Amino acid sequence: MFASHVAMMRPAAFGYNKETAENNEFQQTGFGTGRHLQQQAIEAFNRLKFSLERAGVTVHEMADTLLPPKPDAVFLNNWFACESGAIVLFPMEAESRRTESREDIVFLLKEITGIQNVIDWRHYTNESKFLEGTGSIVPDRVNRIAYACYSSRTNKDLFLSYCSQFHYKPLLFSATSKSGQNIYHTNVMLCIGQTFAIICSEAIQDKSERENVLSNLQNTGHTLLEISYNQMHKFCGNMLALENRQGCPVLVMSTKAYNSLTPDQLVYLNTHTTIISADIDIIEQVGGGGVRCMLAELFMHPL
Repeated sequence: MFASHVAMMRPAAFGYNKETAENNEFQQTGFGTGRHLQQQAIEAFNRLKFSLERAGVTVHEMADTLLPPKPDAVFLNNWFACESGAIVLFPMEAESRRTESREDIVFLLKEITGIQNVIDWRHYTNESKFLEGTGSIVPDRVNRIAYACYSSRTNKDLFLSYCSQFHYKPLLFSATSKSGQNIYHTNVMLCIGQTFAIICSEAIQDKSERENVLSNLQNTGHTLLEISYNQMHKFCGNMLALENRQGCPVLVMSTKAYNSLTPDQLVYLNTHTTIISADIDIIEQVGGGGVRCMLAELFMHPL
């Protein structure tokens, strides 16, 4: 089950977030602030949106509000997800990100999708329990397996509850960067496509956990495309498999990720899907999130 509709949030106050940088090694400083940075972010947003639309993916654009400033609002897939006839609202670790979750956007999502059931887990922030949407969870909706790497943003109990409620087999594992820090979101190291899975398996240090993840991916019909730590840090794991309006598979990635793939990887992917790429360097560098983080899958549900 792959989406042909996505939501995107046009940023109003994009910038470097010191709070999230504490456990996001992908964020970088030195790219300026203010109006110039905001304009660069909007241009990157537009490039991705137009690339998706040209490929036949339906984009539903949302608008960030200037106040309060929400530097990470462009990464809307962390605070909500469409799942089995419900819109789920997730508890975010960073206090600075919790205002991204807006009731007017939830209302708009209900109108677009026809889904009226809203499951609100935001109150778990009061217990310091966090689960950040399809950043924390990489779902295989076809085979009903949910993959997640443990971090402060991905609470084990909430993940297991999510899997139980939405009928997924949970597959939780530990994954670390080259420096030994927990990888903050699963979706920077794993992308599941229609016939393939892109994974940085060397990040899973425990041999039995690594073998379990890889065997589950292979046993569900996925060809493994292994990426290195270096490729992961260039957002090769942060891709999203979708369908266009004709039901054909497409794979969305950044220009940086595309340029970091090996010739053999590109040959395989071009044989099995249509690649969509866009230059979103400024968002990757400053925000520490890539294409997948900017896209929230929408599934239509009849009223």
